[in-house]
Amino acid sequence: MYVKERYNSLGQRIAVYYLLLLKPIFNPVRGAYLSCYKDIYDFFHSLYLMFYENPEKLGIPSKQDNCLDHCITSELRKSFLKDLMQIFHIFHDLLYFLYQAGYSGHLQGHRLIIELEVYDNFYRDSRRIKEHLLMGLSLIGLEIRVTGQGVELSNKNVPEMIDGLHLLASMCKNHQCENGFFYFYRCDFDVLSNDYSKLNSRILAEIIKNEDSYRYIKKLRDYMTQNGYNYGINLKNPFRLIISCSNPKIKRTPLLEFTFDIRYESMLHICLRFVSTHKIVPFLDDVPSYVKKDFSMISNLCRGESCMQHLVLKGNAVPSVLKTEHGEKTICWRLQSDYTDINLHNFKLIRYYLLLHQRLLHENVMT
Repeated sequence: MYVKERYNSLGQRIAVYYLLLLKPIFNPVRGAYLSCYKDIYDFFHSLYLMFYENPEKLGIPSKQDNCLDHCITSELRKSFLKDLMQIFHIFHDLLYFLYQAGYSGHLQGHRLIIELEVYDNFYRDSRRIKEHLLMGLSLIGLEIRVTGQGVELSNKNVPEMIDGLHLLASMCKNHQCENGFFYFYRCDFDVLSNDYSKLNSRILAEIIKNEDSYRYIKKLRDYMTQNGYNYGINLKNPFRLIISCSNPKIKRTPLLEFTFDIRYESMLHICLRFVSTHKIVPFLDDVPSYVKKDFSMISNLCRGESCMQHLVLKGNAVPSVLKTEHGEKTICWRLQSDYTDINLHNFKLIRYYLLLHQRLLHENVMT
């Protein structure tokens, strides 16, 4: 529903990131229903929807949509990234202010009292734009008032939403450390779960829940979960979310990575990073022809010393001789396959490659 090739504005493209990451409602927390959970979820959903549909109500600068695929010169690329960063940081600062207010403030009834310093830090730069942001918040019920006690946050429409803000921010700060902010703007009350790392696999499915390819993603996720894969999240780049899938019994580094990056026309990118090719080639004799053909197409010719320059680190990684219908070729030990869509054909390829890696468990070989 939100994933498109083009958007009405650059702000709308950024809003998609938050709308797709917002955790679907509704799961009980530790078996108990928390009414404020729905209140804070509705608040975030309304905020992100306003950002998507009416960014001008938040004072977001109007910039023409673009993506890196269409930036054919370095000047266009720099201009696009500058505009993207400007809008992103405006909205990011607002969310981080709510996060800090939530975990550092204290409740008085259904009002949240915070230190004036937290408020002043938010207003430190771009004051005029941030005044518009706070005016936008008032449209969805959140009121912010400076008092003799500090700064007071309340919600005139749904008072208990403030309780949800305080509870969610505090849980994220206390239980998720450096990734707490991410789980906060995701509105994810499951952060208290002891096995939350295993639930990270759901985030990917939630991102593309409205896409046709979801059924294939779900099948891949189910297969990897059943076979002991671990899921990790990389949030180092503000525009890019990476969910990595790894099985240390097969490969020490991630085998499969799902990247959601709003800077590109195709926001979802999948990367399969093989073990050293010499460990996979012996298994190719009994694979379907379409798998062997694809492997031959994506593998790179060995380039001698430049191909072997990482052997000091890899140790047992060596080139391989691949037999094809056109003869033999020596291929590099490094191999990765990239996909911007998981249709039925690509799903079958990825699943078969995962099966080939699974066979390494019986060979007692690791990379």
